[in-house]
Amino acid sequence: MPALTFGDFFVHCEAPEAPRYRAAILVLPGLFQSFACWRPITAMLAHRGWEVYCLTRTMPDRSGKPHLLDETWEQARARIAQVGARLGGPVVVLASDLGAALALSVAGQLPILALALFSPSDPAALGAAYRRSLRPSGLRGALSGLRRRASTSRGAQVIAHAALLGPDIGDEDTLPEPARLLGELSEGEGFVRPDRHPPALVFASRSDPLVAEQHALGFADGACAKASRTRLDGRFFPHTGGAVLADEVQRFLILTLGDRVVDFPQDILEE
Repeated sequence: MPALTFGDFFVHCEAPEAPRYRAAILVLPGLFQSFACWRPITAMLAHRGWEVYCLTRTMPDRSGKPHLLDETWEQARARIAQVGARLGGPVVVLASDLGAALALSVAGQLPILALALFSPSDPAALGAAYRRSLRPSGLRGALSGLRRRASTSRGAQVIAHAALLGPDIGDEDTLPEPARLLGELSEGEGFVRPDRHPPALVFASRSDPLVAEQHALGFADGACAKASRTRLDGRFFPHTGGAVLADEVQRFLILTLGDRVVDFPQDILEE
């Protein structure tokens, strides 16, 4: 997925093989997820005719090492809103855990047509689960150390530990997260789940160490969302179920949006 810089914004993009839709897809990865781990889904959706963009919270510097773009919840929200506006039209958002919360928090600011949410979570619950995930590794006190670094060192980065990664997750699938942002999540800053939002398809995992299945399924309550029948396993990384997930997202978007995004041939419309 090549990188694209326009103005002050940096995104990874995947061009459609043959453009078919009047909306772009914007991907918001979850905690510690790189754009690369989304390739099985984004490549399949691009093959089907979608223009796909992926917005991570880091970008590579000149040496290829990740450089933090968003150190706080508010910085991440602001950049999503700015990039979404710069795309210049309606968007469909695919997002997981933290990305899902960010997507819902800006849903009233952008022309979002639909959402696919993978293991969505309230930031406070996500922060608490992250804090618990540190304990089995003998890292008690790591969160307080993280907070000290966040308050005294600009740009401190945290690498995902093994308990959060499955056996098939490689280095290219992960990116570090800002220590300051992780500290904010642990304090439950800045998120109120909206009562209404664009139509959403919600996926949950039976065994994600950061997002409990029932917590994720809570995002499917109400008239705005429905739960997928496909259950994920383990920590959600998109390449573990790319084809099945891409097919289900495609069906959901076409059935939900129809001619709002699809350019149907005239002969079909006249039948």
